[in-house]
Amino acid sequence: MRDDLQALLDFHERAALHIRAVLKLLEPAAGQDNGGAGPSPATDSLADILKARVVARPRGKTGRAATAKLLEGFDLVTPRVPEHGAQGLSPLLRHGYLKWKRNGYVRTAKPFIVK
Repeated sequence: MRDDLQALLDFHERAALHIRAVLKLLEPAAGQDNGGAGPSPATDSLADILKARVVARPRGKTGRAATAKLLEGFDLVTPRVPEHGAQGLSPLLRHGYLKWKRNGYVRTAKPFIVK
């Protein structure tokens, strides 16, 4: 148990180190005054990078409804590859809602129920 706690402590110390490094980047350099013009372009781009990495993922009924809508685009006979590629289709293949057939994915007869 002691090893687990030490590993957890090490993980959080590394995370705190990274957060401190980001905070240091966001501070204006000593002796530099941008005249109240707001953040520098470097901090703007850093903020954009951080925003881009945070992806809100729908949960619950919204997620299942979106999956049902995605599955509606597949036919039982005609194979199709979605415009966005196969990204996100693995769970549907694994659970038997889609099947790979020659040159695309087809919908199986397994019902997908949205509660």
